Amino acid sequence: MNPYRHPLLLLAAVLTGLLWSPAEEITSETATEIKYREKARGPELSVPTALVVLLKRDAGAGGAQGRDLQNAIGELDRGNLAEARRALKNLSGGGLKQDLESGKMVYQGFATNDPPGKRKRPPWYSEYAHFFYAQALYEEGLQRKDEELLKQAYLALVDQPLPEGGKDDKGKPLTTGGFLKRFQDGNSRYYADAMALAAKTLVGLRQYDEAAKMFKALGDEAIASDIGPTWAYEAKLGAGRIAEAQGKYLEAINGYKDAATFMRLLLPRETRNCFRRLIGRLHSRARMQAAGIMLQRAEKNRSPSEFAELRDFINESTPEALERQYRTLPSAQRVALVEGALDPQVQAVMQNGLGLAYLQEGKFEEAILAFRRVEVKYFQVPEEHARALHYLARAADEAAKQAAGDEARNLYQTYSDNARSRLKAEYPNSPWAK
Repeated sequence: MNPYRHPLLLLAAVLTGLLWSPAEEITSETATEIKYREKARGPELSVPTALVVLLKRDAGAGGAQGRDLQNAIGELDRGNLAEARRALKNLSGGGLKQDLESGKMVYQGFATNDPPGKRKRPPWYSEYAHFFYAQALYEEGLQRKDEELLKQAYLALVDQPLPEGGKDDKGKPLTTGGFLKRFQDGNSRYYADAMALAAKTLVGLRQYDEAAKMFKALGDEAIASDIGPTWAYEAKLGAGRIAEAQGKYLEAINGYKDAATFMRLLLPRETRNCFRRLIGRLHSRARMQAAGIMLQRAEKNRSPSEFAELRDFINESTPEALERQYRTLPSAQRVALVEGALDPQVQAVMQNGLGLAYLQEGKFEEAILAFRRVEVKYFQVPEEHARALHYLARAADEAAKQAAGDEARNLYQTYSDNARSRLKAEYPNSPWAK
């Protein structure tokens, strides 16, 4: 049975809007395009991978393995990292496993059971499980500050000699079958994702020179293969990520600002409206990455001047400010930048930054207003929503202390109580709740 044969939906963002395309069979998934047939034995059609927003398989696709994969990815999305990691390892076919005879832990290469020949592909659920297993290892490694898990993530992503050694029949060292080798030349829709994840894993392992090389390779691939602006963005964030990991605040801020500038400079060469709008969002997200480091620096130094600098930077990033700054650009480019600043993820970071600056300055009512905007309008950004609820409670507590009358004091106390209640109910495992 062809493992790619199943009902699915491709949601592709096209110039005229969003298009749902039902398909009977996927014939290939690569970093650049997805090929499929709408009907059995029908003509082969294709859509650029960069335009695919969602690929949704039927619940029965892939049989038991397909269902187990969906459940494991669900655990990963919910933050149940250890459970997801164990399930995904079993589905991927690789990683550290216990030898039944010796009882020792040995590494099984991910490509061990793949069909021979470059054109033969493993089942789609094995490909997907391989990538998401590496992602689970990475996220759990960061969360637990466990370097061993990060090393395992790297072995899953980048082909390396097996930890216990060994050679094949031709005398070549046996390897882990890392994702980037197993699906080399972009022979997976997750190839660029894997490059970005490998670069971030190297940052987590403090191998900064190797991380810089991987980020550069991702950027080169993004431009050469036209796999979408998201990957140019991820590559350009590399310098900021590396500097941030090294505690070099000013270098990190400048690195993220440079990434924002790069995205803006991509606009004139982009003719596809959906990508122009994406570039606009990524431009503002890079600026908010810089704002996040400015916030860390200000909090660490307890510096009123740095909080003021943060507030000014955020005010320069608003849609109104961008409209004024880029009024001479062609309309399509200006609209992309202005609309990008309205992205919920950007606005959530922006309002939290403003709120924290006001809180530091003792302007508690302004701080409450900013945090409540996140609480009410941008709750779909979980990390920023949890942060806003935490600081809303603190700002309301301070405002209550200075309230002139019982009515105002009671109102602020209500804000504080409601924020703490929501924080504990909706984000019980968040550090902001603790």
